[in-house]
Amino acid sequence: MSIEIIVVVAVVAALAVVFLRRRTGAKIAILSPRLGLLNLKGDSGREFLTDDKLALAQLFARSEESAGEPPQCDVLFLYCDVLVDGRISGSTASLRELIHRSGASVVVLATDNSSDGFRAAAKNTGIGKANLVMTMHRNGPAFATFYQRLFGQMFGGATMPSAWVKLAPQVPGEDHPDCPAGVFLCERGQITFA
Repeated sequence: MSIEIIVVVAVVAALAVVFLRRRTGAKIAILSPRLGLLNLKGDSGREFLTDDKLALAQLFARSEESAGEPPQCDVLFLYCDVLVDGRISGSTASLRELIHRSGASVVVLATDNSSDGFRAAAKNTGIGKANLVMTMHRNGPAFATFYQRLFGQMFGGATMPSAWVKLAPQVPGEDHPDCPAGVFLCERGQITFA
């Protein structure tokens, strides 16, 4: 067999594996995930960031915070205001650009926002794909507790979607007083931590 045919066969096989993973929803394990916290709200975001870092940092191999450029991380907590047109207040970059720059696979908009700008902010631009959570109401200390439990289950082998549904069953009209209110877009799929 010629080298060109071997290369083509190898490329086709690699593409088939990627296609099957996407089709079957295979687990994607992130080894020693890094937590990033990006505060674009100034003083009004500082308290939330401090509380969340205190609650979550011990779960992760490393944590880093920033008030400008997004830190390189696997899980990004973003403290910002989402404007009605989808722009992110405090940044010239779009939400998708911030996600892309961070390299994160899981992104949580971690401050209260109305749902008005979420659709525009989350618009698929071809970059910055992530399991994306957009928070409408943090619900006080329930926010940090929920993410401790969610990430704890993910470190235990559960995928993000299955852990999410277990903690906040998606039943119409059911209230979850121990959870924040938000929207979860599962774009990256079956992510777990190891």
